[in-house]
Amino acid sequence: MEPTGFLSKPADMEHHCVSRRCQLCRFTILPGEAVIADINGHLSTIFASTAVSHLDKGLRAVFRLCSHLCSHYKGQVPGYHAACLAYAYVIPSRQFLRAVAYEYEPGLAEDRRRRRRIRDLLADKIGQAYGFPLELCCMTADELVCMSAVHTIQQVWGARRSAGGQFDISRGLWADYVHIDGLRYVANLFDRPGLSVGGSAVLSVDKASLVDVLYVLEDHLGVRQLVFGHQQQDITRSLVGVTKKRDQWWRTIVLSPVDRKLEAKSDGLKIRAIRSGSEPDAANMTWSLPISPPVRDEICLLPYAPYSSLPLRSQQMTALDCNVPGVTGYSIGWAGNLMRIHAHHGGAGGEDLAVYRELGEYRSDVLWTHMPVEPGELISEIWVRYGGEYAHMAVMVRGESQVPPVGGRATLIRDASANVPYHAAFSSSRPPEESA
Repeated sequence: MEPTGFLSKPADMEHHCVSRRCQLCRFTILPGEAVIADINGHLSTIFASTAVSHLDKGLRAVFRLCSHLCSHYKGQVPGYHAACLAYAYVIPSRQFLRAVAYEYEPGLAEDRRRRRRIRDLLADKIGQAYGFPLELCCMTADELVCMSAVHTIQQVWGARRSAGGQFDISRGLWADYVHIDGLRYVANLFDRPGLSVGGSAVLSVDKASLVDVLYVLEDHLGVRQLVFGHQQQDITRSLVGVTKKRDQWWRTIVLSPVDRKLEAKSDGLKIRAIRSGSEPDAANMTWSLPISPPVRDEICLLPYAPYSSLPLRSQQMTALDCNVPGVTGYSIGWAGNLMRIHAHHGGAGGEDLAVYRELGEYRSDVLWTHMPVEPGELISEIWVRYGGEYAHMAVMVRGESQVPPVGGRATLIRDASANVPYHAAFSSSRPPEESA
């Protein structure tokens, strides 16, 4: 290991950033952990993740751990915990790395939830095999989470049988599944029942002609669930278990009455995406709750992040409980720009503080501002504006009382922009049951 400063690096060395997530156990690489970089199957010497940079003379390359503002130099390369690579059967192939790559970086709390899932599954296996007390099983499993994650994903990869293709849903649709770290993903789709191996029907033949919309539940690894329905049907009320979940997103796909084909893209392990060629990019953005086409088409999309390079289909839209009975106020989280709007709910259950904790872990400079609402008060207007700089953004909220004395008030949540007009982002003067 020969960490050096930038001034002593040879000019002909290639500079690479290393992924901040181990590509074997898929947990975040923490400060001080031993790391190995991978350039097309050629492994670097071990270096500490806290090193400013690492010079590898054998590979004639300089490595540093990727950061949020990293330019990626000559390109990002996979990184592994040194211990995880020791657990692995073989050096990961390019196809394997593409299959386990995250489509987007989930919230930091997802690592904790995933660690608990793996620990609980492993503790149960230890208990069944050795008959240890539950506490001892959990303590043992907690030390073996990364090793278990590496062995399990390689076993699942060795038994893979996923493939994509086009499917005619007028014949019905069947699915096979694969389990990864305790979560179920769609591995294969079939438009003929005889091809499915232990799978289940997603869409029966007798109902195939009656559906006109598909809701696809996705996360950072791929497709989790398919729900067919009618455009006028609110599946959040008609289906049990369809709720807003962290790090899971719904994609709305309108089904053409003429062309009943869907295209599924596989990464070799599971279905990564499902698309319909007739859908525009804006219609393929994802939502925290299933959004029916009529509701989606009424939403006006405005570019309030002027420097965002993400296409519309990559945007993740979160639903806000606005003017919902029981809401006692709203909090707006800022970190250079608007990051989150959170509705507070009263009641005996207490307040869910996870939103503050998760955003605070993602950014250390978060500033929260709070606007309480009086009983019977509704948000009638939300105005926003932004200027020429990233942090030049403001939000103004107007509330209207629905109980005597009837009146209104405007609350300036934050104003960091100068000489820029406000634009209306939301307007309603009706109670929630009328505007739903």
